[in-house]
Amino acid sequence: MKKVLMIGSVLLSLVLSGCSGCSDAQKFSAPDGPNPAADTTAAVAEKPAGKLPPEATKGIALIDFNATWCGPCKALSPILDEVEKAYAGRVNFFRIDVDENAQLAMDFEAEAIPLLVFLKDGKEADRIVGLCEKETIQEKLDALL
Repeated sequence: MKKVLMIGSVLLSLVLSGCSGCSDAQKFSAPDGPNPAADTTAAVAEKPAGKLPPEATKGIALIDFNATWCGPCKALSPILDEVEKAYAGRVNFFRIDVDENAQLAMDFEAEAIPLLVFLKDGKEADRIVGLCEKETIQEKLDALL
């Protein structure tokens, strides 16, 4: 009985920690082929846990909390690439893998991914949870500029 309870609690924690919009197959299966989210995720592991680079505290910043196993995160990656090019020099972009930066994800209360957090001078101004369109991201950035 004890083993059944332990297994049940482990499965429940896995389900609760899944990404928003992911099917069970996406949550627990390995990605097929190259992973665009993994290829473009900024490495901040060398930074102290829970800390953003100083560029995030000045001006406008967009933080993308994602994971390599998250299907919606993979779909959002090329959209963010386009937005990043369009706002180059005006907005600082950061891509944070929640598995590699768990403390930072907890600091921002990233309970579901993908999560986009919009910062203005280091303070949260807005957020989007889940997959969204390029125009939605641009509208939020334009409102902050």
